[in-house]
Amino acid sequence: MSDLAVLKRTRGGHRAIATLRKFDEQILPHVDPGVLDKEIEDSEGIKDELFLAMSIFLLEGKAKETIAGLALTDANYSTAIDLLEKRFGSKERITAAHMDVLMSLDAVSSDHHIFELRRLYDKTESTIRSRYALGVPVDSYGALLAPVFIKKLPSQCRLAIARKVPADDWNMTRILEVLLAEVEARERASLPKTKQSGFTPKRGRDFPTTATFTGGSQSGCCFCQQEDHTPAQCTKVTGVDERKRMIREQGRCFVCLRPGHIKGDITLVYV
Repeated sequence: MSDLAVLKRTRGGHRAIATLRKFDEQILPHVDPGVLDKEIEDSEGIKDELFLAMSIFLLEGKAKETIAGLALTDANYSTAIDLLEKRFGSKERITAAHMDVLMSLDAVSSDHHIFELRRLYDKTESTIRSRYALGVPVDSYGALLAPVFIKKLPSQCRLAIARKVPADDWNMTRILEVLLAEVEARERASLPKTKQSGFTPKRGRDFPTTATFTGGSQSGCCFCQQEDHTPAQCTKVTGVDERKRMIREQGRCFVCLRPGHIKGDITLVYV
């Protein structure tokens, strides 16, 4: 349900303003008639005839079809409420419909699928909360839902829940608490690392550094000309003197091992 419109009506020189919510049946084909009744009657100074018109406006789908044929009269407002109560007021039907929604949620196959885990938690928690608002506590169906819900989780999440939720306290409220902690921990762990500064201090002396013999910012190895490893990983050319000779012959920089500039021009590489 979402805020949709503001209805204004002038009566007896006073303006009555009612903020109404559209009853969206996109998830379930039902509406709580008691909530609808209160939603409309909170608007002061409006007759039952207009209450009925507002009811038709607020409802969608099957609920709207139930009262769509009623004439807009004061008497038919009570008739509309009775029809909605009979068709959609059963808590058993509400519970069964939401069980179908929860059981149809997609399973998460991997512990690394953090977005899918978060979505599964949010949809489950939201559905359970909306049922609680209608007077259907999770305890009334949690025993049936828990084993089905657990099977939708990846192995590491199931293991964490099994460790933290005792066998005699196997309920959806506790399971969701543990799952939320697992999801939030994975979200924190997946945050991107802070980038290191690209500042390179100016060298005061003109001599080779350890980068000459352990690595370089290039692809492949400049010593043995193989592409499957870096200079730091080279096992074919390991002598210091031999490496110096090859660097000189190839016209490479002794600091970064790149060709095309000498040590004094190293700042050009990082600009």
